[in-house]
Amino acid sequence: MLAMIPSAGGTVMLDPLPVDGGYSNGTVVTMTAKVASGYQFAGWGGDIIGLVNPVTITMNDIKSVMANFTAAPPYQLYLPIILNPAGLITE
Repeated sequence: MLAMIPSAGGTVMLDPLPVDGGYSNGTVVTMTAKVASGYQFAGWGGDIIGLVNPVTITMNDIKSVMANFTAAPPYQLYLPIILNPAGLITE
């Protein structure tokens, strides 16, 4: 059995999907964190630790995995403006 703990900011895709709520012993499951708009992937917690995405886990016991997401920092764009000697603005 693989327990996925819900987390704000995204979802986790499983491949293959569980059958009857679980997996057979030895099944290798690929988990992919899908980020929602305005968030970024911050890593895995529980029985998997790290930032690798996607990641695989072999089902040989009950597993608990959490995908962590954090709010993405706001984008800051800078546009340099130069005043030339004629007083015109150029990029």
